[in-house]
Amino acid sequence: MKRYLVVRIIYLILTLFIILTATFFLMKQLPGTPFDEEKLAKLPVEQREIIYERYGLNDPVMVQYVKYVGNVAKGDLGTSFFYTGQPVKDIIFNRIGPSALIGLQAIVLGLALGLILGMIAAYRHNTIWDYFTTVVAVLGVSVPNFVLAALLQYYAGLKWGLFPVAFWESYSSSVL
Repeated sequence: MKRYLVVRIIYLILTLFIILTATFFLMKQLPGTPFDEEKLAKLPVEQREIIYERYGLNDPVMVQYVKYVGNVAKGDLGTSFFYTGQPVKDIIFNRIGPSALIGLQAIVLGLALGLILGMIAAYRHNTIWDYFTTVVAVLGVSVPNFVLAALLQYYAGLKWGLFPVAFWESYSSSVL
């Protein structure tokens, strides 16, 4: 059991490292910089160089990568380019509560519906109820999440006004 756990942890670390590396190099392949080029073009060359130097964008890509991996290993995700001056980890921690709530709701709803439909199908075997639960289960697996989400947002949020479609206001915001 211990050996299995150690192997799983090694696989976890290796997977995270591969994702970290792939994300870094894919982002480097995108054109432009994290800064608005129009605004930077108005600055003198010296000030642009100071900004690039401050964020390490003048360094070679491999130096940037080594610094990036080292900072991530220490838990330092840097500062946000979008939310000026805010550490990225603070932005993530501020939003982890709603994300955890939505994930927990999905697990509970999926388990509850699955168990109820499974019990109905088992209790009413080869009846209309069994076929109905089979159709619901097949639709639940077959319909892509983004299609179902768009339909629910349109009908339950916009047309019927049951739930808010955007923003985090209250518990009802987590339903859609």
